[in-house]
Amino acid sequence: MWLMVFAMSPVREKYEAMMQGINTLLAAEGFRRSGQCFRKNLPEGGVRWSICAQKSRHSTRDFISFTFNVRAERKQRPAWYEDYVPHTTWYGGAGGRIGELMPEENDTWWDIDESTSVSSLSAQINGILSSYVLPFLKKFETEQQLDAYHRQLSDSREWRRNYPVAIDALAYDLVDKKDNAEIEKRINTVRHVGSINGVDKTVVEATIERVLKTYGPDKLPLQKHPASRSGFPGFERLFERLVSKFCLGIIGALRKIAVFFAPK
Repeated sequence: MWLMVFAMSPVREKYEAMMQGINTLLAAEGFRRSGQCFRKNLPEGGVRWSICAQKSRHSTRDFISFTFNVRAERKQRPAWYEDYVPHTTWYGGAGGRIGELMPEENDTWWDIDESTSVSSLSAQINGILSSYVLPFLKKFETEQQLDAYHRQLSDSREWRRNYPVAIDALAYDLVDKKDNAEIEKRINTVRHVGSINGVDKTVVEATIERVLKTYGPDKLPLQKHPASRSGFPGFERLFERLVSKFCLGIIGALRKIAVFFAPK
């Protein structure tokens, strides 16, 4: 019986040495390594910091290209996640590629080959982690800080046309029990942003309906309009419009069928 031993290539040894250097730095901050990721659970239990290495699919035994994904994660499921998206324990809260946290805000990758100096590379990456990554993550030590971050995104110019952000903003307005006019305005914003992002209208309307049902009057009843059956006339008008469109669609289809089968 032969015992085959597969030794690491020199390039992979350099990569692992770099990862060990990162582990030494982050372990002092309370992180634990798991595979390609370094994670830290915050004391309150609702936030986790995650720094994960990502290798390029073009990496080989003798050449490795890599970057890092940085996230402050939370257990609260985002409103824009559709029902078919699998449920997990943690969801992305804030962060992105490591290069986005650096002054240049570029998608930064590093390469390792046989000529790479591990000590120089490790010093560079550990410096970036200390100077940019850890200070960024320390902005989000509680669920409330992550919540505040997401709330302000909808008001920022660079995120105003982001469809998931628009959906989350609608959910926040419902949670905050904003008045009908503001809710109607936010719904129209979701429709507009969905349109400019090429999202099918039926998908947009189904998402709006799901968010209203999840975060709206059934979950958080409003008492401003007691004469209304639902306590929220704006939602009744929306429901009536949806039913009206559905009925018109059925009538139109029946007319086409009648014309098709009519005697020639």
